[in-house]
Amino acid sequence: MARGKKLTIFMLDGTEYGPRIAEIGNWVGKAFYAPRTMISQVIDRPEFDNPGIYCLKSNSESDSYQERIYIGEAENIKTRLKQHLQNSKKDFVELIFFISKDDLLTKTQIKYLESRLVQLAIDAKTARDQNT
Repeated sequence: MARGKKLTIFMLDGTEYGPRIAEIGNWVGKAFYAPRTMISQVIDRPEFDNPGIYCLKSNSESDSYQERIYIGEAENIKTRLKQHLQNSKKDFVELIFFISKDDLLTKTQIKYLESRLVQLAIDAKTARDQNT
């Protein structure tokens, strides 16, 4: 018998293309997605003040891949994201980040999750990894 899970997606502006928060029942994490064009509308939400792991997705200039991805970690998502927004080399179009619902992610756990996500992205070979 298959075990099901409850996935809750909250669309912040009520549209399927706008910023949204996703949670899986009985999971301590929370995922946040936003297109770059809408970050200024949501950056003051409390989720951005947490430590976590983030991914910046860009369009690729290569024929080999349609996308580029940069994976990073931050003690404060908002502070780090503002640095990326000021960097003209970070021409990302979408943001996703993962935080803990209970604010108990340690620096060691965040570093491990970042490393694991980078390795999964490299192994998937579906996007150009900007971390290497």
